[in-house]
Amino acid sequence: MNTRLQWWGGLSLGILLATVGICSSAEASKIVESTVEGSEIPAEGWSIQEGLYTGEIEGDVVRLTAELNVKILRDGLQEIPLDFGSATVTEVKLSGSGVLVVHNDQYAIAVQKRGTCRVTVKLSTLLQRDHESEGFSMDIPQALFSKLALTIPRTDVELAPEDALTVTKEVKAGRVILSASLGIARSINLRWTARPIQQEVVEPAYQADARVLATIQEESLRTFAVLKIHVLQGQYKELSFNLPAGASVISVRGQDWKVSSTEQGQRVKVTFSEPLKVGVTSLILEMEQPLGESNSEVILPVVVPVEAKRLTGYLVIANGTSLELQNLKAEGLHRIDVRELPPDLVGMSASPAVAAFRYQEAPYRISVSIHRPEEMAVLVAIAEYGHLATIVSPNGERITRAVYQVRNNKKPWLEVALPDQATLWSVLVNQRAVKPAVGEHGRVRIPLVATRGPEETFPVEVVYVEKGSVIDWVGQERFRGPTLDIPVTVISWSLYLPEEMWGLRFSGNLQRHLKVAGFLPDVSTIVTGGTVARFERQADAAEFAGGRMAQAKTSLRAAASQSDSYNYGAPAALEAASVAAKNEEMDDLRKMAAQVQEVGVLPFRIAIPQSGRAHRFSRLLTTGEVLRMDVRYMKVPTPAVPWAAGSLGLMGLAGFGGGLKRFLRRRKTV
Repeated sequence: MNTRLQWWGGLSLGILLATVGICSSAEASKIVESTVEGSEIPAEGWSIQEGLYTGEIEGDVVRLTAELNVKILRDGLQEIPLDFGSATVTEVKLSGSGVLVVHNDQYAIAVQKRGTCRVTVKLSTLLQRDHESEGFSMDIPQALFSKLALTIPRTDVELAPEDALTVTKEVKAGRVILSASLGIARSINLRWTARPIQQEVVEPAYQADARVLATIQEESLRTFAVLKIHVLQGQYKELSFNLPAGASVISVRGQDWKVSSTEQGQRVKVTFSEPLKVGVTSLILEMEQPLGESNSEVILPVVVPVEAKRLTGYLVIANGTSLELQNLKAEGLHRIDVRELPPDLVGMSASPAVAAFRYQEAPYRISVSIHRPEEMAVLVAIAEYGHLATIVSPNGERITRAVYQVRNNKKPWLEVALPDQATLWSVLVNQRAVKPAVGEHGRVRIPLVATRGPEETFPVEVVYVEKGSVIDWVGQERFRGPTLDIPVTVISWSLYLPEEMWGLRFSGNLQRHLKVAGFLPDVSTIVTGGTVARFERQADAAEFAGGRMAQAKTSLRAAASQSDSYNYGAPAALEAASVAAKNEEMDDLRKMAAQVQEVGVLPFRIAIPQSGRAHRFSRLLTTGEVLRMDVRYMKVPTPAVPWAAGSLGLMGLAGFGGGLKRFLRRRKTV
């Protein structure tokens, strides 16, 4: 009885525990499923856990086998793409649930249930080679872990330092196995150095075409050579050129070069930053060599490229000096007319071409003798235009301003001889004050400015005063101008005499009515108006203004004299006393001017008063001759002029009336 109760009790307890366990297992399964179906499952619903790639090289083809372990994480229709880029898929095998399909021109695996699927894919791609390395690259599906093992059927394989960090090399049975850990990579990029592809050895070759310009200068021969290097095959890192011993290389534009001596002369080695390959490259060489003494033989530079398969070119000799070429000898060249030269060579020279040659081989030889003719002296400075203005005061004192427009080449100073007993007041050169010095024979030495070229002109201004004589009722005055040590092309002299000083006769080496319209135009410049005409227009304006002022002063003096009952017949004693007083005033002025003069001080511009009646004179081509002007005059008081003019008019009318009366009487008699 007890035994039976124990048996039934144990059976009931076992059934109860089994029921509880099944229920617990179902709940646990639901919990796991809810966890898996949560956020941890990727959006695709599948994942490639591992990708193993093995292969070998057969000729120019890389053959690979890819084994992919795919995990399907949920139920439902899904497609797993097999993306291997440009590689060619030759075979696909599946292990597990799944079907191979083609979608968007690409292999894919279609699955519907959760689980694991193993995929085996066979691939082929081309081996990439150049003269330095070989390798291959292709896209692969991304996996959590990918590995590659590639067998290369040779042993002379070296990995780059950066590739050696992830790729291991193992040599077995005359082969090399490269093993790489790709991680989560989406592509394979593997490259290694191996025995270069055997290429045919090509001997480099080039041709050269030269354009040589040799220009004769005063003391040297300047050579400018343009070499066109045409590389036919191969490449060149450097080239060499043979030159004669007398030439000095100035530059090889844009390249590194070095000169060394040889038995035949010298050699220039040009090194290029980038090797010259098949094509055309230009080199520009500049050389210079001294000419030596007159009638000595000069060998022109010969530019010969070393190892050139062919050399052609032109040589032109240009001469822009007075040197004469004699005994021209050419060996290995064919002389041609200058008009047959290529346009690019003609445009290289600014001097006229005197000889031209063409050659088809090198070396050649050309020599010439340089004859130096005796040089002639030419002007180094000239005054194109000069203008003198002399103002005479009523007591005979004179102040003169002389302005010269100077064209200077290399003359350092200008010497000016002033008239006797003249006192220098001011000197300006190019509108600036300069310090004059004492030259030979007491002349004034004026330093000239440094000009930028012989075509530039600048003004030189000199102001001086002279002591004159007292103006008598009738007399003669002598005027002398400054003398320059350079020629003066055109000079004009404006002489301003007091209003009461009437010039009766003018004589000297200047002309009263000389017409100068300007200067002849240059070849490249058309001059309108001219410098002389411009100066004359300025002088006309100044004299016109001065004349109007003088007329106004005369009118005022006449009005004052009439109101004060001026006595036209005043005694000579009063006139002499007035002149003596004016002379005393001028003596005081000269003494004061002498006191304020000091050596070594820069002068300043002197304002010249304009007063009196103007008389103009001109002269062409003055070369060291003293300008002379003698004036015979008569002193007539200004208020007496109208009376004198009226008297002369009445006398004329009386003479005309008397003549008419005699004519009528004679006619009546007849």
